Parts: sequence; structure tokens; C-alpha cells
Amino acid sequence: TNPTTTPTTTPIHTHDWQDANCITPKTCTSCGATEGSATGNHTYENKKCTGCGKLQPTENLRYNLNEDGISYMVWGVPEGTTELVVPTTNAGLPVTVVGPLHGQFLTNVYVPDGITTIGERSFQYCIKLTDIVLPASITSIGMDAFTDCNSLTAINFDGTVAQWNAIEKANNWFRYGPSSETIVEVICKDGKVSIAN
Repeated sequence: TNPTTTPTTTPIHTHDWQDANCITPKTCTSCGATEGSATGNHTYENKKCTGCGKLQPTENLRYNLNEDGISYMVWGVPEGTTELVVPTTNAGLPVTVVGPLHGQFLTNVYVPDGITTIGERSFQYCIKLTDIVLPASITSIGMDAFTDCNSLTAINFDGTVAQWNAIEKANNWFRYGPSSETIVEVICKDGKVSIAN
């Protein structure tokens, strides 16, 4: 007698699709297959994009077109604003300059990559500011940019010490402190720079 053989069957795979997001197309969570393309649009939860992790830019800010006619300066935050994430674009053009913010209630500020200039008096009188992140794309800091930021003890810089030192800084860009002995640290990726008042 011949033994009976049972035919083998390949199980049918049913995709378990995860929706597309700003950087990833629709993707099967079990096999990795993709369909379509990324949306390019951010979906924010708790002020952070669920796809790429980008922070949600602050809304209702004021803008001026820069002299080059192809980029913007952001300035002026709504009264009472405590947290600021500087946008990277406005009306389809890049934001490259941070101007006077008049942010007396600001406590936390994130300046994204692409900003090249911290203008004159940008953070002047931001007396409650305790946490700020500046990008390595910064090339200049204007006069009185951080004057009277009396709660600020550190500046987080997303670049190296050499990049920080290469930034063109105006005289009196930093005048600070409850006392003349105050020292603020710039925390870079590869070390720290101390700034005496």
C-alpha cells in the first residue's frame, strides 16, 4: 500500500496595514510591504509629530519679509505664550531670522535647523526663559539678543564648540543676570563654553 500524502498549502497572508504618515508610506506591520507613498503631512499629538517626531510650530506669530525677498523673519509672540517652536516656513518661503519676540512669559524655546540669524533684541526681556535650543545653522547673533534673560543659565547648541565659536556675535549680544558674577554655559555636542556677564 502507498502512504497517503497530504498536499501542503501556503497560508494566505493578510496584510495588517499601518496608515501612511509624513515620512513613511502605508506599511504592513507583519511583512513590511508598502503601498503608495508618504503623505508629507505632519500629524501632531501632544505637540509632536507621530511620524517623524518634529515639534509642532507655534501659530499666530508675526512675520516680515526679509530684504532678500525670498525668506522671512519671525517676530512677536502672542501675549501669554510660554513655549515657542519657531516655524521653518511661512507662506511657502523659509524662515531664516528670529526677530524681537517680546516674550516676557516665554520659558522654553526651540529654534530649528535652517534659522541663520538671531536678530537684535530677539530674546530681550524674556525674564522667565529657562530652556532654549539653537541650531548649528546659526551664523550670527545680534546686539542685545539675550539681554535681561535673568532666568537663563544654559544655552543648548546643536553643534560643536568650533561651530559656536565661529558664529558672528555682536557686542553686548549677551547681557544678563541677577549679578555680575553670573556665568552661563553654552552646551555643545562636544563640550561646553562659559559666558561671563
